Amino acid sequence: MMTGASADHQAVFIRQVFHVEDGDNAVRDARERIAAIAAAWRVPLSRAALGDVKLCATEIITNALTHAGGECWVTAEWTGSHLEVAVRDRSLRPPVVVPFAHERESG
Repeated sequence: MMTGASADHQAVFIRQVFHVEDGDNAVRDARERIAAIAAAWRVPLSRAALGDVKLCATEIITNALTHAGGECWVTAEWTGSHLEVAVRDRSLRPPVVVPFAHERESG
């Protein structure tokens, strides 16, 4: 009996961490690197799901670069059933939740 993965996917744990510095194309390059990592690991994502991963990665990487010192570290992990993308930065300040407003460009 398998735990944490479907019968179609072996229980695995793969991790890759990379550094991102603010600059021209930094977010785009990081987003495409995440997509390439998922492809290399043969993560079974639909085109729509991969689009969601790329959109979320764009948002969290942009946020880290904009608000936390211009650099961050991205971790991609694959368990055989779940792909996780996390971003870490050097800021000691916790994130601030800003109330939603339709007229705001970001936030």
